[in-house]
Amino acid sequence: MSTRLNQTLKIIYCWAPDEVIRQRLEHDLQTDSSNRAAQRTMEKYYRIKSSFQPITYEHLRVDTSQPVTAILQQVLDYLGISTY
Repeated sequence: MSTRLNQTLKIIYCWAPDEVIRQRLEHDLQTDSSNRAAQRTMEKYYRIKSSFQPITYEHLRVDTSQPVTAILQQVLDYLGISTY
């Protein structure tokens, strides 16, 4: 599709270390009833994670446990967007 539209495909893979995911899930389970209803647990996370297939195209890997300003700069650099 991107080549048909004469556009470059840019993939940004967002991830975080498992411990950070655990902390986020625990926090969300305590504060958001929709997470409890969806059973968003580490077991579910690991089950979904195990089904992921590697990205075979060029892409940017972004660790979302890093400061948001650092993440934003990585993404802007990858997309070729300069900041002034």
